[in-house]
Amino acid sequence: MTVRDPDDRRHGVRRPWHHYLRSALFGVVFVTSFLPRTLRRRLSRITARFVYVLAPRLRRRLEKNLERVLPGGVTPARLRGSVLAVLVNYGDYLLDFLALLRGDPVELRRSTRGEEGLVRAAAAGRGVLLATAHIGSWEMAALFLAKRGRRVTLVSIPEEIGWLGRLRSRIRSEQEHDEILLGDDPMAAIEVMTRLRAGEFVGVQLDRVAGGGSASVPFCGHRLRMPRGPARLAHATGAWILPVFALTAENARYDLIIEEPIDPSGLTEEAIQARLTNLLERYVRQHPDQWLMMQDPWDDRAPEIARDVPAAATETGS
Repeated sequence: MTVRDPDDRRHGVRRPWHHYLRSALFGVVFVTSFLPRTLRRRLSRITARFVYVLAPRLRRRLEKNLERVLPGGVTPARLRGSVLAVLVNYGDYLLDFLALLRGDPVELRRSTRGEEGLVRAAAAGRGVLLATAHIGSWEMAALFLAKRGRRVTLVSIPEEIGWLGRLRSRIRSEQEHDEILLGDDPMAAIEVMTRLRAGEFVGVQLDRVAGGGSASVPFCGHRLRMPRGPARLAHATGAWILPVFALTAENARYDLIIEEPIDPSGLTEEAIQARLTNLLERYVRQHPDQWLMMQDPWDDRAPEIARDVPAAATETGS
């Protein structure tokens, strides 16, 4: 049975069959999120094995990503285990996020490291770009900062599945987050700059193009399509960049890690981009099983023809 997105029926949109399969799958995940946390984490491990078998295209993308970032020799058994680990970690992240809708009382943060960097970046008074990636749980990183009295505006790409996008917006709002969706609204980028110049915190992704074009950068011995937006925003506004990650810990909670802030004063856009590339590569190398990159982010063209790629040419997603 296919579950159609109501927005598609209303606007006469026809999408490929796997879009509706994905919508139905997320519906099942949403229902599962109401279970006790220990039970839903067990179910995510079972579900990961089904997805591994039933979604070969996704499996091949994950295999490609992991083959390029895993250190040492990658045997078939190791690759299979790492793909399953990524799927399990993605399920855990998604279930924890959806559980926030009912005010999950579980204390999700285990530890915080580097809070002095947060204080220094905020004290500069030039706005703060919270630079994160699809590593661990980016939503939890914003949640933990909000609990410290820092209201965060998250920059995202609109969700293809209408009801899921509305649900995501509702959860963020209830967690004291704002969001700016980079889509057809030409004023979105201006709104981001306005908030930064007002001294606010704005969260951006380092590993998924969401406006502002992309750069082809050296990454783990290959070339990665990486968004230019964070480096351009910092260079244009003077906002400090504060790398923040919420990594999954062994006891099913999260460690909030705040890296040293980057003051863009005196740095070119290219120098800022290089620093962010090195940072992202270090975290992906250290935590490959937590790099929840479900797309193919690589630029496999010859390096000499790798140029800026318009944002509209990239895949959409959060």
